[in-house]
Amino acid sequence: DDDDDGDGIPDAVVAAPATLRRLTRSQYRHSVRALTGVEVPVDTALEPDTPSNGFVSVGNARTTISARGVEQYEDAAYAVAAAMAATDPGSRIPCTVGSEGCLENFVRTFGRRAFRRPLTEAEVTRWRAIGEDAATTLGTPNAGIEFVVAGMLQSPNFLFRSELGSGGAATSDTLAEGAHYFDDWEMASRIAFTVCDETPDDALLDAAAAGELTDAESLRGHVERLVASDCARRAVRTLFDEVFGLAELEHVVKDPEVYPLASSTLGPALRDSLLATVERWSFDENRPYDEFFTARDFVVNADVEAVFATDPGYADLGTEGVNEAAMVRSGLLTHPATLARNSHAEATSPTLRGKFVRTALLCQSVPAPPDDVGELPEPNAEARTLRERLESHRTNPACASCHAFLDPIGLALEQFDG
Repeated sequence: DDDDDGDGIPDAVVAAPATLRRLTRSQYRHSVRALTGVEVPVDTALEPDTPSNGFVSVGNARTTISARGVEQYEDAAYAVAAAMAATDPGSRIPCTVGSEGCLENFVRTFGRRAFRRPLTEAEVTRWRAIGEDAATTLGTPNAGIEFVVAGMLQSPNFLFRSELGSGGAATSDTLAEGAHYFDDWEMASRIAFTVCDETPDDALLDAAAAGELTDAESLRGHVERLVASDCARRAVRTLFDEVFGLAELEHVVKDPEVYPLASSTLGPALRDSLLATVERWSFDENRPYDEFFTARDFVVNADVEAVFATDPGYADLGTEGVNEAAMVRSGLLTHPATLARNSHAEATSPTLRGKFVRTALLCQSVPAPPDDVGELPEPNAEARTLRERLESHRTNPACASCHAFLDPIGLALEQFDG
């Protein structure tokens, strides 16, 4: 607001109400693998993620599980449990199956990792009974382990993240009186899913059991440990994949007459190139986030190399010299993956590109277009360029406000194809 004479300091942040968050698909797959060693295929039928404000983690905090979703989680859980039993169960079971006390030991250890907290004695009794009943009915102690795994992977205690905080008196001068704060177990869950996109490991849970995660130095140490692990790299790739909407590139269709380099492999290659670039900038080079929009040394694979090779001056850069002044691209907004994702099959789209920047990167809202919005006019003597043709929308009162909001940003990227 030009008339605002404030001090430029934003108002205090108002925290959203604490809710149970359903695991996203990626969190489910990563957590199942961490718990059982079994890889859940990406195309496994599961309750779909529900994005809100561009993020599935936000949407999944506002949704539950449908009847069909319950069936899908059940099918997946039994498939995972069977696969775990068929591969190397000994590596995941801390005792000899069938020996005295083994089932209860497994219930406690596996349950703590799956539920991200210790089980109550009532829960231990219930899950042990489930395992004993399965072992007796099916005539093998391995069945008891398998049914406990399958059951816990369907439990709301696994499928939903309970990070609600506790109210009460402040425990230090850093907590306001009456504030809600995480206990150690909730903090372990929060850290693990934030940094690694999966359930906490034993080291984090042991720290929670020892009451160490409410200590700032101990907390920092565990965060740094996780950031240095492979799961953090994967989590950052997952985040940027979501923010940039790159999954759509797996099935992107471009008109080969307009884009001769288009192929069934180009979309996935563009996706991998951008994510590999982000991973290198984040972990190998420790770059600040603002450089993600100015840096020029992209990770370029073979398919993407052909796209870059069409840029003026690219041939003069050399294989290692992509961070030179002759490079016409600068940052992730000019990466071919971003541009192709926000274009049409046969043409670029300044409007889509501007909308992406406004909504995904600036967290701004864009209203839906009116129902009777017309198509852009075809090139003609009076409006030959896309900029000139878009002028018809910016001069239409029903369209002007949004297109004036979106198009200038997208037009700044118009020198790049889609």
